Amino acid sequence: MTEKLYKKIKLSGTLNLVLGIIMIVFGIASGVMLIVSGGKLLVLVMGIIIIVFSIAVGVMLVVNGARLLSHKSDTLF
Repeated sequence: MTEKLYKKIKLSGTLNLVLGIIMIVFGIASGVMLIVSGGKLLVLVMGIIIIVFSIAVGVMLVVNGARLLSHKSDTLF
C-alpha cells in the first residue's frame, strides 16, 4: 500500500516539476515577445510624431513667410 502511495507522490512531483519548467520557459518567451513588440510600437509612434512635427514646422514656415511677403512696408525689417 505504501509503495503505491510513494509511486503516486513521485509521479506527482515529477509532473509538477516538468509543468513548472514548461511554464517558466513559456513565461520568459512571452515576456521577450511582449518587450520586442512594445519596442517596435514605440519606434513606430516616434516616427509618426517626428513626421507630424515636421509637417507642423513646415506649415508654420509657410504661414510666416506668407505673412512677411504680404507685409505692406517699404523695408523688409
